[in-house]
Amino acid sequence: MEIRQSLVFDKSRLNSSRILVSWFSPNSWAYGFRYGGVRFTLDFENLIKNKNFYWVEAIQYSPAACRILITDQDRSNMLPVYDPTLRDGPWWHDTQTERHYVNGNYCLEFMIERNIEIEEISQIDFVQHHPDMCSINKENVAACKERGMVGGKIGALLLSRCAAQAVDLSEVARKFVDEDGKLRFEFENALEYVLLKVRRDADFSGTVSSTSDLAIPLARSVLNASANGSHDESVSLAELFQSEESLMTATSMVLSDMLESDDYLAAIQKVLDC
Repeated sequence: MEIRQSLVFDKSRLNSSRILVSWFSPNSWAYGFRYGGVRFTLDFENLIKNKNFYWVEAIQYSPAACRILITDQDRSNMLPVYDPTLRDGPWWHDTQTERHYVNGNYCLEFMIERNIEIEEISQIDFVQHHPDMCSINKENVAACKERGMVGGKIGALLLSRCAAQAVDLSEVARKFVDEDGKLRFEFENALEYVLLKVRRDADFSGTVSSTSDLAIPLARSVLNASANGSHDESVSLAELFQSEESLMTATSMVLSDMLESDDYLAAIQKVLDC
C-alpha cells in the first residue's frame, strides 16, 4: 500500500512534463483543511534527507500556492534551485536548531518526486474539511459533498466505504492506535458516527440476529447504503435486524475484519455500545 505519484494536471508549469509527484502540505486552516478530511503525518526530516529542492512556482489562488519540488533527480536544467536556509521563501530551515518554518500567509505545497510507502506514514487523522475551499473541486467547490464536514463524520464515511467494499486496511491498522495499543481518539470519534443516523431512525423489527449467516453481508449492505448517502435504504436494511445491538455487533465484526485483527473487536464493540 502506498501514496502513488501522478502527473501534474492543473496550471502548473510542470503540467507539460512527464514528472510524477506526490503532494503534501504543512498548512493548517482555521476553518478546516482544503485537501480533504484524511490527514497523513510523515517524518519531514526523513522525507528531505539527501534530496534536491527546486522552486516550481507560485500559483495565484487565494491564498497563493507556493510549490517546491523535492527530488533525488537533477532538475536544475528546468527549475531554479531552492535553498531553504536563505530565509527568502515560504519554507525556511534553521540549521542551528534544526527547526523548519513556513510562512502562514501562503499555501505551501511540496511536490515529492516518488511514491510514499505506507510505512513512512506515522499517523492518520480525520480532520474537518474546509467549508469554502477544496483542492479537488477548485473550480466548483459546491460539487464537494464533504466540504465543511467534521473529521468524525469523514472518518465514519471512509470506514463505511472501505468496510462495504471489503478493503484490506490491515497495513494501516496500527496508524489508528496509540503507543499503548489503544484506539486513538480520532478513530473512536469516527466509530461513534458510523451508522449514527441509521440507529436513531430505524425501527428494529426484523429477524436477523448477530449470529445469523446473514448478519455480516447485511451489515455490509447497510454500511454501503449509508456511505452512498442512501439514508432511507440503509434504514430499511437495518430494520431487518432484530435489534440495534444485533446491527452494531455485526457492524463491529465487519470493521474488525477490515483491519484483519481480532485485537480491535472488543475495543470497537465498546465504542459502538454493542
